[in-house]
Amino acid sequence: MCLIIYSPDGHIPAHHLRRALVANPDGWGVMVHDGDKVVVEKGLTPDEFWAKWEQRPAGPVVFHSRIGTHGHNDVHTCHPFKVPNHGMHMAHTG
Repeated sequence: MCLIIYSPDGHIPAHHLRRALVANPDGWGVMVHDGDKVVVEKGLTPDEFWAKWEQRPAGPVVFHSRIGTHGHNDVHTCHPFKVPNHGMHMAHTG
């Protein structure tokens, strides 16, 4: 099953993230509120993740790692998703 981690201060220990990326290898997404807007990054590989993670803005963060059960394993199936016409984003675990 997919995994979601939320941190109100933006800190998630690296060992938790490493384990999540190994256990859920079909993509990842990060959502951060930088004080003005929601910033979303998505990718498929741990290398892509760590490059984006190091560059993310400060702020509350939601991390999602995916195990593909439906659809293709590509960036378009990685969470979080923008909810059209509602000004919010969402992620789920099954």
